Amino acid sequence: MRCPFCLSENTIKNGSAKGCLYRYCKDCNHSYSEITLINMTKKKPTCLFCGGEHVLVYQVIKNTGKIRYHCVDCKKYFSDKTIPPLPNGLKMCHQCREIKTLDNFFKTRAIKDGHSNCCRQCINNKGKRFIKYGITKVDYDNLLIKQNNQCAICGIRLNIDNSTRAHIDHCHKTGIIRGILCHACNKMLGFARDNVVILEKSIEYLKKAT
Repeated sequence: MRCPFCLSENTIKNGSAKGCLYRYCKDCNHSYSEITLINMTKKKPTCLFCGGEHVLVYQVIKNTGKIRYHCVDCKKYFSDKTIPPLPNGLKMCHQCREIKTLDNFFKTRAIKDGHSNCCRQCINNKGKRFIKYGITKVDYDNLLIKQNNQCAICGIRLNIDNSTRAHIDHCHKTGIIRGILCHACNKMLGFARDNVVILEKSIEYLKKAT
């Protein structure tokens, strides 16, 4: 990685910090990293909190490549996923990132402000995932009604506001849909590899331990 200060290639590795590798230039004696390059070359967004333009890259998260910024003016940190402060009556959808009025969100007691984190349109659009299982949203709703809006295993309530945690469970061999499960129960079957023997031994193990 060429030195951004003098463009020399006479550089060596110089440790790591904040998830980035640092290099040292032997010619101009500067130490720099990927963050340094981004700060010098990439246009940075204005601060979500104060609107200031004096913003620096603070961290580049490994694997995801997500960038965290630091505002020099108000000393706050933010990323492209940070929800900015909004006037009363407005909310940003966590899915489409659009700012909408509260009547575009479902009401729920599970969220502090009394409205779902995803807007009505995004929640309804989640029906596209049903194509993967060869069913429609009506089929999904009917199946959920048959289960009394509860997980088919543990019985926890599944409603439209936490539908992201509801999973369509199906047999991986036949493709037949078995029911709708909560996130935890779906993971449990996955970790047990849908093996009844493993699950039965787990029950026996718990009975002996209690």
